[in-house]
Amino acid sequence: KTSNKFELRAIVNKEIGAQYRRIAVEIIVHDAYETNSTASDNENDLSKMYIKNKKAVFTIFTGNDTEISQGSGFFINKKGFAVSNYHVFESMKYGKIKADNGEIYSITKIIEENIDLDYIIFQVEIPNDVELGVVDISYLTNNIGDKVFAIGSPQGWEKTLSEGIISGFRNENKSIQTTTPINHGSSGGPLFNMKGEVIGITSGSLETNGNGDGSLFYALNIKLLNLERYK
Repeated sequence: KTSNKFELRAIVNKEIGAQYRRIAVEIIVHDAYETNSTASDNENDLSKMYIKNKKAVFTIFTGNDTEISQGSGFFINKKGFAVSNYHVFESMKYGKIKADNGEIYSITKIIEENIDLDYIIFQVEIPNDVELGVVDISYLTNNIGDKVFAIGSPQGWEKTLSEGIISGFRNENKSIQTTTPINHGSSGGPLFNMKGEVIGITSGSLETNGNGDGSLFYALNIKLLNLERYK
């Protein structure tokens, strides 16, 4: 069976005067196909989602004269605009990415950065003949218990797939707590729902016992970035 989910968003012009008193209303219709899936179906869906989205995910190398940092990122449009965590770029004097095709490309421009929320939007110089993979962004409401998955480069292991569930929302819904492992090198990568849409930026972990076990993993809610501006 099918069902439709509606999300209503209003943009209000705050200028003074009758000519500005308009409200632009955007209705986003989300089609959902519901079926009784077996475990094997779910595994197959995850494989398909991984293949679809891995081309949009890359490894980042940033550095200065004394150190090199590594993280993950993902493309949000065909112009080479991409997203990651700000802390991956914190000590950057230069920045490069390793794309899905194995080629190295330079980061040429910082579009937007937010230290408090820990995100950065930047542009990568991509040759015209290279076909970019681009992620879809979710506008649906997420729920505790929803299955999610991540693609990143933990400890330098590129294009690693991991999965889990949403286990909570923290900091006034700015942070998504998840059981999906997020290790060093995964910072800045995408956290997906099971429709293959990005719901968060995998940002880090909080250790609960000091020895690396029992970590609490979290991602920044992607809705805070208002990425439709760059589509």
